[in-house]
Amino acid sequence: MRPGLQVIAILSFILILTGCAAPGGTDNEWMDHEIVKEYPELSRSEIQTGIEQWLPELFHGDGAVIRLSDAATGRIVASGVWAEATEYAPSMRADIRFTLNIEMSDEKARYRLDSLEAFSGADQKRLAPVEHSRQFHQDAEDAFQRMIATLSTALTSKVSDW
Repeated sequence: MRPGLQVIAILSFILILTGCAAPGGTDNEWMDHEIVKEYPELSRSEIQTGIEQWLPELFHGDGAVIRLSDAATGRIVASGVWAEATEYAPSMRADIRFTLNIEMSDEKARYRLDSLEAFSGADQKRLAPVEHSRQFHQDAEDAFQRMIATLSTALTSKVSDW
């Protein structure tokens, strides 16, 4: 094989091994955070009313605030902060600020985290490089899973208490 072709073959092999030549680029599914929950026997209106009540009440400590609630479209947008929820250096914790989008239909809600941001504790300096790490997204996913599990338990507990 000619030396030029050898170099091309070796570089192609390295690109394939590192994933840079894979179709569609790198796999960033770990950066997507979405949960679909089914609520049998609850209408869209009941789900929305329950979320409007329980989200700020259950997650007041996380600063959860409903920014938009549209009954016509079945959509809620909320924001909040998980304090010291991720580690960005040994013994250094950061807050995760998030936006939560909720789309509802009869018997179902789709929860999606958007606008995830990392901020250092004391000075609240944004830590943009941390926001692209797998650890940051895993920590956000863990907090998100706990939040939706707690919210779902409240929604399905007693509809008559709303």
